[in-house]
Amino acid sequence: MPALALDPAFGAGGLVTTPRGPGDNDDVSFHDLAPLPGGGVLGVGRNNEATGFVVAKVRADGTLDPAFGAGGVATVPFDTFAVGVAAAPLPDGGVLVAGNLQHPGDPYGFTGDLALARLDAGGNLDPSFGAGGTRVVDIGPVDQLAGMVAAPGGGVVLVGTSVAPAGVSRILTRADAAGAVDPAFGVGGTAAITAPFRPQSVMPAAGGKVLVGGGNGVARFDLATGALDPTFNPAGGGLARVDFGAGTDSRSTFEGLTVQPDGRVVVVGGRRGPDGTDLIAVARLNPDGTPDAGFGTGGVTMTDLGGHEYGRTALVQPDGSILVTFGMSDRLGMVKLTAAGAVDATFGDGGEARFDVGQPGGVYPGRAVQLPDGRIVVAGNSTTGQFIALADDGADDPPPPVTPAGPSADPFAGAGVPVRAATADIDGDGVADTVFVTGPGVPLRAAAVSGRDGTLLAGPFDPFGDGFAGGGYVAAGDLDGDGRAEWVVTPDRGGGPRVSAFSLTDGKPIVLANFFGFDDPRFRGGARVAAGDVNADGAADLVVTAGPGGGPRVAVFDGRTVGGGPARLVNDFFALPENLRDGAYIAVADADADGFADLVFGAGAGGAPHVLTVGGRQLLAAGAGAVADPLGSFFAGDPADRGGVVVRTADVDRDGTVEVVVAGGPVVVTCYAAPALLAADPEAVRELTPEAALAAGIHVG
Repeated sequence: MPALALDPAFGAGGLVTTPRGPGDNDDVSFHDLAPLPGGGVLGVGRNNEATGFVVAKVRADGTLDPAFGAGGVATVPFDTFAVGVAAAPLPDGGVLVAGNLQHPGDPYGFTGDLALARLDAGGNLDPSFGAGGTRVVDIGPVDQLAGMVAAPGGGVVLVGTSVAPAGVSRILTRADAAGAVDPAFGVGGTAAITAPFRPQSVMPAAGGKVLVGGGNGVARFDLATGALDPTFNPAGGGLARVDFGAGTDSRSTFEGLTVQPDGRVVVVGGRRGPDGTDLIAVARLNPDGTPDAGFGTGGVTMTDLGGHEYGRTALVQPDGSILVTFGMSDRLGMVKLTAAGAVDATFGDGGEARFDVGQPGGVYPGRAVQLPDGRIVVAGNSTTGQFIALADDGADDPPPPVTPAGPSADPFAGAGVPVRAATADIDGDGVADTVFVTGPGVPLRAAAVSGRDGTLLAGPFDPFGDGFAGGGYVAAGDLDGDGRAEWVVTPDRGGGPRVSAFSLTDGKPIVLANFFGFDDPRFRGGARVAAGDVNADGAADLVVTAGPGGGPRVAVFDGRTVGGGPARLVNDFFALPENLRDGAYIAVADADADGFADLVFGAGAGGAPHVLTVGGRQLLAAGAGAVADPLGSFFAGDPADRGGVVVRTADVDRDGTVEVVVAGGPVVVTCYAAPALLAADPEAVRELTPEAALAAGIHVG
């Protein structure tokens, strides 16, 4: 991505500005962004002459959505000055917003109480939430919000500061799905520590953790308890110092952090020296919170662009490089660092690109996000609030990489060999890889291919070591929450209910676990498997169903226990009527966006094309009783058909959201968006004929 330019297809020449009111200072400032399914974004901020949060909904083409609020902009009313800090889209099209309320006469400015609001799809307050759609959270005399993250078990955790008489910085407060503070969290709903910094940036981390950064430090907390995570920078007990090298005559600023796919933490900000020079400062920490010695100098890199700039947001690219957005007097810009922290001189003009957005009065950047299609959207403010879309103009791009021929392109080196596949990042490079297994009719083999360059990562090898020729199923997911996925193989017809899990270690497939999914080793119908975070602990769990000849029996295993003796999350149950004798197909997706992965079942051959969605949260609470009260139940085709229905999950349209793909009946492949699984008669978002399915390279099941 050596060159970037404003995207002329977005808004007006790459810009979206909100209408300005009649007042002298009646303009909107946007502080944060949240991506929307389909390529749009939500912006959240404030109006300088009005009370209340401001939320804007921008469509993928850069136009404000006229069906939301007033011409695309909704105001959440409060009786005092309010600043929206964070927003999250909801599966029903609504929005959850969090921010700050200012106490009258508060000398700190923009502080006072924390506040939450929930809007419906039209931008109106949802009366079922809090008190008429809003909820005020008063912790101490002066509270300030830094960010919001989803909480295990539903609801959210608000991250910020509370300045109390004792000087304690109260960092985390958990609110349930209705906005009420959860008294079981911390002490009365708030976890308090004495932190050496004021939180400014928040990012969820693997394993049910949250990273909080500000000033000169980063801390990692457990979202379930609010306690500091002592495994993060053990010498600091969960706190890691980030030293930008500012001495007594200098000052540093912390603006944001992000987490790389491999778990390393990137911190971005700036440093001003005594001579008034501004430097863009970026630091990188290892997953355990210690400085990454392979980045810059001792884990820190400084970039002097000769002006008054500071880094605002870091965006990690698939090749490990880092784009840093920054602001200056009248323009926005980006600088590109290599994975080792050096300025990439091949990018833009000597490593930086600047964008004139036509605001000579000054430009102040907010957060930036990168959309699934690679476009970068930046929130900012000047004389009007604005979104700026930046896209690769392709002027100096090298040709796209070509997958090498040979075993890496065809891991089983045999024309016509049937295969099944799963995708996940098994080598920790931030790019999804593909794990293949052969289907029935040939000796079972497994292989893994790099998503980055098509080279062979592992195999082909015999996952069971016994020459089984009945084919297999494969699933992949991060079972231990370390940022690298494992993969799991089960046998098809003729095999026992064996489950074998593997991890990639030093370029070799290492057996993590080998066990029976059901307590009947004599069963010879095989098993099918899927992976997803059913218990919302930040790691994938395993769902195993019986294969051909068995009833639709289901076992759910805690992924974190797989390597040391798998523990069931619930007792085994039947997802569909027991008289069906070809097992069940399984996929896992968070259909209702509550943080718990849900189980999507399809009947095996001999059953109708019945698709049943069982809620993960409900399953943990009620066990088999959740089947009687499913989230969704429908027929993906003619109910009179008896060919069953295969289900899988995939981001088919690459919009950042998961679709459920089913195969069965006269239409070979049908795609349903995850929220549609909650409907009794969902509308398909895409249907593929057999020819189209073949041309797209799609294999379901």
